[in-house]
Amino acid sequence: MDKKKVSSWLESELKGYTLKSSQDDFVNFLIKQADKIDKEDHLLLKDLAIDWINSEQKDLTTWGMTIAVEYNIQEATPSIEKLLGKVKEGKLWTLYYLWYIDGFLKRIKEKKE
Repeated sequence: MDKKKVSSWLESELKGYTLKSSQDDFVNFLIKQADKIDKEDHLLLKDLAIDWINSEQKDLTTWGMTIAVEYNIQEATPSIEKLLGKVKEGKLWTLYYLWYIDGFLKRIKEKKE
């Protein structure tokens, strides 16, 4: 599977999702789409999640963190920690996102234990 093509496909699927009636519906849709990738190539899904977290684009970062937590991708932890540090230092986004990113970090660390 080609990472660029898969990333582009998944991003367009998620941006095109029209039934955004609730956060849970969207997350379920995201996971269903990610399952399609995971069944074929778990390492590709892991790389994609980490790339998206490192993208510093709010949507992609959020989706990447969601995938990392759902699939227990512990290798994403340093990227999430780095992102959290940038927000704390005021280098990225606003402090509003601090609690949000910290929540993902706590959830992925809980899965490790």
